[in-house]
Amino acid sequence: MAEHPDSIVCQIDTVEGKKGGKCILTLCFVTLKFQFGILRKHNDSRSVTQAFQYLYSIMDHNLFHLLFDVILTDNGTEFSNPTAIESLDDNGIHPHVFYCKPNRSDQKGSCENDHSNFRRIVPKGTNMDSYTQELIDLIFSHVNSFSRTSLNGHTPYESFRFLYGQDILDLWHIRYIKPNDVILKPFLVNQFFKNEGECHDDVH
Repeated sequence: MAEHPDSIVCQIDTVEGKKGGKCILTLCFVTLKFQFGILRKHNDSRSVTQAFQYLYSIMDHNLFHLLFDVILTDNGTEFSNPTAIESLDDNGIHPHVFYCKPNRSDQKGSCENDHSNFRRIVPKGTNMDSYTQELIDLIFSHVNSFSRTSLNGHTPYESFRFLYGQDILDLWHIRYIKPNDVILKPFLVNQFFKNEGECHDDVH
């Protein structure tokens, strides 16, 4: 980072539900406090690689390399195959994966801190096996629409959109939630499933 001070740092981590069940790969852009998540069926290295392969496939490749230049994570077994992430592109441009020191999760503190807002909606120990990517997108839409003092009262959504545009947010299915509509409580999940049930009933 000393040699490349303009590099964007993306901190990644896993948010687990029930042990052995579905989990989430979280990706946090440090300076913007912007975080989104990709739902995974299993907490293994293959699912992490597949998540990055998916992002690479849907994004403009120049923007992908800009946003995922420096990736910082921990030594969890799900992050044990950095080569697979670093070799997504064969043109010589690739992400650079780095690890925190053992037992120093504070070295990716932005990611950890942003999990606290997610956990206000999805408490630890929650079984996420019934969750869908649509629900995860909704949760992070609310998290990113919550204003932060560190951003001078702006939201991570606004800051990210200002720098990188609306198209990438639409691609990731993260939308803006009006301040008075932001919900950081389990009620958000309950309401989602209620609406899903009502839609299902309407179909039948």
